[in-house]
Amino acid sequence: MNTSVQTLPDRRLAPTPLAPGPAGTADVATLLADISRFIRDIVPEAPEFITATDHLENDLGVDSLSLVEVLVNAETAWQNPIDDDQISEVTTVQHLLDLAVRTP
Repeated sequence: MNTSVQTLPDRRLAPTPLAPGPAGTADVATLLADISRFIRDIVPEAPEFITATDHLENDLGVDSLSLVEVLVNAETAWQNPIDDDQISEVTTVQHLLDLAVRTP
């Protein structure tokens, strides 16, 4: 009887690579840290821990003017232009992550 147990690598230890794009090869944790910094720079009362599922206005206090400032910071940092028509679609942190990895 073979009693060996096959172990799989723990994928939680390595950062999740993103598709190549303007944000380079940054992992999700790095991009989330960037977004958190962008938000807290504009909205200091935002929570310390920000997750991808957080709603920008309801959970983090990012109003429409603050969102524009966050997006300008993101564009500059990631060197990835964001179209004006996409701004209205950005309502969660996940939407910002999606913008970070898309190809213009």
